[in-house]
Amino acid sequence: MTPLALRLALGLSQEAFAHLLGYSVTSVSKWETGRYPPGRHALEALAQLERRTQRKRRKRKITERG
Repeated sequence: MTPLALRLALGLSQEAFAHLLGYSVTSVSKWETGRYPPGRHALEALAQLERRTQRKRRKRKITERG
């Protein structure tokens, strides 16, 4: 999932997303526009956030079915 897709899936502003990840709004903006790719540490943070988001979604689906 791209940084932009993840941010939109979470319903966050660039500012809130940057704060959550511990990066500047400028960095997030550059990732989203493709002007600058996320570095290794940023990619790790993004992947971790995506995994947490997917786990929460799975739990919601199970709860809704049950």
